[in-house]
Order: sequence, then structure tokens, then C-alpha cells
Amino acid sequence: VIRLTFADWESEVEGSIQVEVVGDAAGDPVSPLTPADFASRARRLATTLRATPALFQQLRSDLYPVNEFADPDPYAFGIAGAGLPTNVVSPAQYELAPDEALLVESAEIPVRFRNIQLGNRWLESLDYASRQTSLNGTQSYLDRDGVYRFVLAHVDPGVPNWLDVAGHPQGTIFMRWNKPPGLDAPKPAARVVKLAELRSYLPAGHPTVTPAERAATLERRRQAYNRRTNP
Repeated sequence: VIRLTFADWESEVEGSIQVEVVGDAAGDPVSPLTPADFASRARRLATTLRATPALFQQLRSDLYPVNEFADPDPYAFGIAGAGLPTNVVSPAQYELAPDEALLVESAEIPVRFRNIQLGNRWLESLDYASRQTSLNGTQSYLDRDGVYRFVLAHVDPGVPNWLDVAGHPQGTIFMRWNKPPGLDAPKPAARVVKLAELRSYLPAGHPTVTPAERAATLERRRQAYNRRTNP
């Protein structure tokens, strides 16, 4: 598995990776698929289709608190590094009514990469190409007190770090840090607030994003995603 991280979607270019098989066996023809091989693979596929969703549901139910975050953990998915060496993950679930918002506060720390990402109840990523359902450190607005403030909501609240729940009243959140060894990642704080009262929980000087500015941001996002996936 090769995992790439992109901070500046509009400028960074995906690396080119090639895998070459060396040795005498590289030129051997592939053996034909026998009925016994097919039956064995089909049984394994059926087991995977049954077991994988159940595993994710168990993880969510047992480990992800609702509207608050679990402690940052390098073994958040049962795997050291949780996807990348020195990765630390703090997961959560959210449940939001149409008139509510979840305000997430996360302190800035010196990391190689950080992001926050929304998923549905089955831990699948929401549409991150045309909706702002994820933000990394380059894309996120940092308040002057050194805190990132993200707002999950059904509608655009006019703040820079809005995370669009994309019609999902329930879902999952993953906060990730790829950090130098020995550096602690502080647990994010979260609270449910009424959308109409959101501004009273934000610091003075926190920017307002107009509908035109949001549309421009989303268009740049869509174009950057398209360039990366269709080079």
C-alpha cells in the first residue's frame, strides 16, 4: 500500500510510481482460473462482504463517542500508525439536527500533515471533491489564538472551516496528525450549539465567508481534485 498526502490541492502534483517484477518468473504465463479456484475466491469474497461492514459498525459503536472525540491514538484502527508511520488518529461520531452545529476546536501543533475528515455511519468518506467535507492544515483557517475551529453543519454557517455533513444527520469524524515521534497530539474539544448562536462561541475577528466566496472555494476544490485524478 502506498499512501500519498496532499496539503496544497491546487499546486501539488502526484508522484509517479512504478513496480517492476524481476527474475525468471516474471515472464511466466498466468495459470488459467479453475472452477475450484473460482469457488474458493468466491467464498472468501462473500466472507469479506459480510464481515467488513460488521467490523466497521463494531468499531464505531464501541470506540467512537458521540459529539466528542476519543483520545488521540496511534493504534486507532488496530494498526500502528493508522495508515502512515507516526500517524495519530482521534475518531468521533456526530449526530446533528438541522438547526444545530458541532463546533470542534483543535490546537495547532508542529506536524508534517493534519486533517479532519467526515464519513458516513459506515466510515465511508463523504463527497470530498465537490463538497467541503474534509480540510487539511493548508486548507484550514487558524485563529490568532493558535486554535483551528471547525463547524459541522447541514447548511453553510459562513465560517472558513465549515464541514458540510452532506445530508447525513449522523456520521463519523476523523482527526489525523502525522507528527514527529514523541510529540503529543492534544484531544480536540467538541460541543453542540444552536446554529443561530454559533457566532457567540467564536472569537472576535473570526472571518465571515460570503456565498460568493464559498462558491469560489468549492470550484477551486473541484478543479484541483479533477486535475489530480485526471492528469
